[in-house]
Amino acid sequence: FNRVQDRLFGELYHAYRSQNRLAQYATMLNPALAVQSLSMGLAGTDLEQHLDFALAAERYRQKMVQLMNRDIAVNGLEKNRTPVAFPGLLAKSYQPGRELWETVPPFTYAFFDSGRVLSNYRISLGFLVLWTLVVAACGVRFISRLKEGSRQ
Repeated sequence: FNRVQDRLFGELYHAYRSQNRLAQYATMLNPALAVQSLSMGLAGTDLEQHLDFALAAERYRQKMVQLMNRDIAVNGLEKNRTPVAFPGLLAKSYQPGRELWETVPPFTYAFFDSGRVLSNYRISLGFLVLWTLVVAACGVRFISRLKEGSRQ
């Protein structure tokens, strides 16, 4: 089941990344998109960090499920089950104790550092630098024309 799920999510994530790359190229037309994508990346709310977090959480979930399944396989034998009353039925159920849950390590996640974010958004960053140079060149030209006009 995990292999099928991993493959399907991999295909979905590939589509998301393709769309994200296209959006980065769209920053050539609109510098606000470059600022937005860089801002989201630096804030940790961009697609890449979302997908990385989702994968880390899924890996953690799978390890926890394996731990629980192993415990049931080892300790969930008939002799370790306790009677549980259901309406009209008396069944036996294995109920792990607190000590099992204490063996589950806490989930930890580290956000990307700024170098990795900037690397992920080098296309947006490049177009933002290009936009800045174009605006600066236009500004210099405009100011020089103003100076020439005031001399006459």
